[in-house]
Amino acid sequence: MLIESNEISFVLQGPIVEHVTSTSISNIRKLFPNSYIIISTWNNAEVDNIAADRVILNNDPGPTIVEFDKKGNARTTNVNRQIVSTVAGLKAVRTKFAVKVRTDNIINGCDWLAHFDEYTQRNEEYSIFENRIIASSLYAKEVAKGISVPYFYSDFFHFGLTNDLLTLWDIDCLKEPFFNPRKLGKKQHKQAPNRLLHIEQILFLKCLNKFTKTKLMDEYGQRSDIKKSINLLVNNFIVLDSKELEIIVPARLNQVNTFPYKFSDHQRWLWLYEKAFNLPLTGSVKFRIKWWLARLFKLFHKGIRNTIKTTWIRRKTR
Repeated sequence: MLIESNEISFVLQGPIVEHVTSTSISNIRKLFPNSYIIISTWNNAEVDNIAADRVILNNDPGPTIVEFDKKGNARTTNVNRQIVSTVAGLKAVRTKFAVKVRTDNIINGCDWLAHFDEYTQRNEEYSIFENRIIASSLYAKEVAKGISVPYFYSDFFHFGLTNDLLTLWDIDCLKEPFFNPRKLGKKQHKQAPNRLLHIEQILFLKCLNKFTKTKLMDEYGQRSDIKKSINLLVNNFIVLDSKELEIIVPARLNQVNTFPYKFSDHQRWLWLYEKAFNLPLTGSVKFRIKWWLARLFKLFHKGIRNTIKTTWIRRKTR
């Protein structure tokens, strides 16, 4: 499928980052000369020198409290900021295709477009989007503390049909937990006393629950969730690494995914895709061997201990 630049809108969401946001816009202009560029940021942002086609100024919902620690201190994230700015930008798109990218990322190439229709096998049972969405591997975890975690997909970059991106992102903002002073000494959040879900899990579950009721009691879920998560991943996303996406991210977010492999990169996605559809495995045999060794290492390093701990907490809270 040949996708012309005039069929794509770019939504850059988040705060204006000096020099970075303007550089990203400039690069997009060179790489996609006929694309429409939307900046979705906050009221009072300095946008005089932002050469976008449209600037959307949103009311800033501020940081979102996701939990209180044992001392009653709030832990916050910018998740509702991300939802608000992303949805406002995507709702302003009038083209068939859209890109969602952060304002602190710089797009530096366009070869990733060729991957959009490269993988043709799909299982309708697990396909919640009309087409797959190209996503980043950045912080797309498959294992946490030695245990598999489901529905942990990256939220950095998305490209696909505009309607599919709206399906993914047009969700309710998170509700903050109520602080109970009587529970000082214990963590307070939605899953307490079980482990709190990761933000990436929460975001995707909000989307998934538009189609099928899925609930996790903690970040690890059940074995059925792991299987379902893999099927949803290979049928709804194409995971590409930053090198393949040609995206520059801030140094603090630059992910190194060497052994023992913390994140699911393109090699891992391709392996899962080919397994799911009984296709010949084309990836590196060396990688597959090292991946299994890494899983064994993580299992014995933290996995067994955390599995026992998690099982004990679940039984205690039944």
